[in-house]
Amino acid sequence: MKRKISLLLLAGLFIINECASAQMGEAKKMVLDVDTTVMLNASLSKVWKLIKDPAKWNEISNGYITRIETSGDLQSTLERNITFADGTTRTDEVTQFTPQYYFIVSKVKSPLPKGISENIYMFSLQAEPGAGTRMKYSIKVDGDAEGKQQLLETLKKDMNAFIHGVQKALESGS
Repeated sequence: MKRKISLLLLAGLFIINECASAQMGEAKKMVLDVDTTVMLNASLSKVWKLIKDPAKWNEISNGYITRIETSGDLQSTLERNITFADGTTRTDEVTQFTPQYYFIVSKVKSPLPKGISENIYMFSLQAEPGAGTRMKYSIKVDGDAEGKQQLLETLKKDMNAFIHGVQKALESGS
């Protein structure tokens, strides 16, 4: 009797598992266009304190960004109107702010090059015991080839300025 119940239980679990598997689509792995990792010689808390407020990134941009005006908040949606040193402007949106995992995701809202269907740029921090903090900066752009290339170049330039500014701020003790 116990054997029959055990077999029925196992069969039931197998059927439930198969039904659940059939209903769930296979997860797609996101292929990033840019995936950069930089080691910073500072504690995770010190790096996070420096960069946790996207409204203040102009302060660590080493002159690359002259002004950021914000609307909204990080708990829902923070929109940033950015003015760059060359006079150009752009509106970005912070779409995910997860401080418990030291993770921020943003996207360019406007202006977008023609043919761009989606874009994100994100960074995360991870403590590396005895080595400092690992900062990972990633970019993903979807769209036609010309528009994608144009936005990728812009976001790579932004990324390099951001990383350089963070490194310089950490060196100066900010």
